[in-house]
Amino acid sequence: MRIILVGQGSLPIPPKGWGAVEHIIWEYAVRLRAKGHDVQIVNSKWRLAALRCAVLVRLRPVDVVHVHQARALRWVVPLVGKRSQVVATCHEPVDIERDAQTEADLARARHHLVLNDGVGRLVKSLRPDASVAVLRNGTETNEFGDHRDGDGRAVCVGKVQRRKRQRELARVLWDAGVPCDFVGPRGDDTLEEGTYELWTEFDRETLRRELGRWSCLVLVSHAEGQALVVAEGLAAGLCVVVSPEASQNLDTSRPFVFVVDRPEQWPGAVRQAIEANPGLRDQARAYARANFDMDAVVDGYVRQLQEWREAQA
Repeated sequence: MRIILVGQGSLPIPPKGWGAVEHIIWEYAVRLRAKGHDVQIVNSKWRLAALRCAVLVRLRPVDVVHVHQARALRWVVPLVGKRSQVVATCHEPVDIERDAQTEADLARARHHLVLNDGVGRLVKSLRPDASVAVLRNGTETNEFGDHRDGDGRAVCVGKVQRRKRQRELARVLWDAGVPCDFVGPRGDDTLEEGTYELWTEFDRETLRRELGRWSCLVLVSHAEGQALVVAEGLAAGLCVVVSPEASQNLDTSRPFVFVVDRPEQWPGAVRQAIEANPGLRDQARAYARANFDMDAVVDGYVRQLQEWREAQA
């Protein structure tokens, strides 16, 4: 197949440091090309992305234009939709960031690969005739450093944002005497002084190498599509403590997954996860390989695109 992957135009692809969506797009491109598919990346915003796609599909036939930014759909669909199949993936946590314009943009696309069932239901409510399939985010499960034992500390990885609640998490765990470090660039929030460490310059290679040094990964966001870092934590052998919104695509019955609804639950769950981690690291890694391995995810991606193309033929 000939495929165009449309990025968000905010960070380079591949990203030099942070950028989960950009990293996912790059890993798709690498693996699809290795399987013999012709893949081009358009990493521009909105109308410019649509214009570049329009030029490419006029130069030669393109089977699929896969758009990873909702706003660009208002121009991509009318410009290329008659020549190529447009597929959309929304990476935003739509349960808190949806608005009338985003909904209108998402409704333009006939085919959607969504990160979780909740987004799928939203798409179907906006466009009942939409073809929707869940395709989870994957990671390179075999590329994480093999730390046999954690250090008895928790870690929260991600840009410091209000929706991710790092400030509240830091305060609650600090008051309870639970050790937790923070990794990620500053975003729309800041962290107060506390008994934790904050790393802002952790590139992806360092993350893969060092994530396994911790015992537990914590993510208590108010909203997530599917947090890639949770899959990465499992691949590194960590237990995970997550909010319901950050538990997308997880089997929450697993002993290394702890779901917490309220801040008062955080300290106890993190302590329990840290204590349980030595006996669960191999199980967490095996679960990540079985459910979030990037090669398997890309195989599923190809099958779904081919199914939609055959149905449209």
